[in-house]
Amino acid sequence: MEVVYIIDSSSLIDLKDRNPLDIYLSVWNKLMELHLENRLYSHIEVYLELEGRDDELKEWAKEQKNEYPDFFKKYTPDQQKYVADILSKFESFVKINDGTTKDADPWLVALALEMRSQPTIFGPIKPIILTEEVLKGNRVKIPYVAKHYRIKCVKIFDMFRQEGWKF
Repeated sequence: MEVVYIIDSSSLIDLKDRNPLDIYLSVWNKLMELHLENRLYSHIEVYLELEGRDDELKEWAKEQKNEYPDFFKKYTPDQQKYVADILSKFESFVKINDGTTKDADPWLVALALEMRSQPTIFGPIKPIILTEEVLKGNRVKIPYVAKHYRIKCVKIFDMFRQEGWKF
């Protein structure tokens, strides 16, 4: 079973705060190496969240989107169906501000469900969502919704450990 990680903006922000891009370039390069192995992705909704920032992470996201166009996965009809199902079960999963939503969370779960439903020639895919959100009671956050769909969530440094990365 091939493990594929889907990274949330919270993990990218936490990584940037602990490992600034201008100092820990090898950490960031290692992430993109994992993407080149087809084992790390994010969603265009995460890109849109990062685009609203005013820091080096915004610039990093733009560079990755230009250099690796499939890193930030685009919307698909399957994802839209999954998001509809997710929001029908977990109405409070997204925040609505002024009638609009900018929330990548349901799209990350939908992307994981889509990947899990499309096995490769190497066998089934086991998607793991990288997020710094934690399962806390019945709070409707990524880990709570992912648990409902039997999708594992880990923090970014836990992924480093699982992959055996040392810096």
